[in-house]
Amino acid sequence: MCRLIESIRWEGNHWHNLKTHQVRADRSRKELFGCTDSLDLSAFLPAKPGEGSGTFKGRIEFGISINRIDILPYRINEMRSLRLLQADHLHYEHKYADRSQINKLFASRGKADDVLFVRDGLLCDTSYCNIALFDGISWFTPSKPLLKGTMRSKLLEEGLLIESDIRPADLVHFRYLSPINSMIDLDRLRIGIERIGW
Repeated sequence: MCRLIESIRWEGNHWHNLKTHQVRADRSRKELFGCTDSLDLSAFLPAKPGEGSGTFKGRIEFGISINRIDILPYRINEMRSLRLLQADHLHYEHKYADRSQINKLFASRGKADDVLFVRDGLLCDTSYCNIALFDGISWFTPSKPLLKGTMRSKLLEEGLLIESDIRPADLVHFRYLSPINSMIDLDRLRIGIERIGW
């Protein structure tokens, strides 16, 4: 049986975006295993993950039931460049624990910090982040991501992102790219468009 994961951020004395993580976990369990119950993720997270302040990553691995929980200190890895990579064959609709296909493609990033997947001619995601592109006025995100991430879902719900079909040739219309995921807020990291290429 395949295993799934949810990575949830602890920062500022609380777990972030639990509702969106719960919705995704419930949907994945229903689609993959036929589960109709809700596996309450918050019940498996400690009230406080560690001593003092800081950021922690709560990694919950599950299927029909919980398999494993890891709580680890978290620090954002800087990302300054991306290599565009054709990946029409890549599918990752659910947040699977098995990332072997993604890791294999990531290994071909060359001197770039990460890869930016292109599927069917459209920009997709990096190896572990959705993306948002800023044109000087608004933020845009690919309409067909590899994975519908929880931060992406939250920002769409809040009206802060606009879904759009974005091709590699469209990058020139943007000022910079911001990787986003459950651990990385919008505009926390900026990658100049000139640092993205084949």
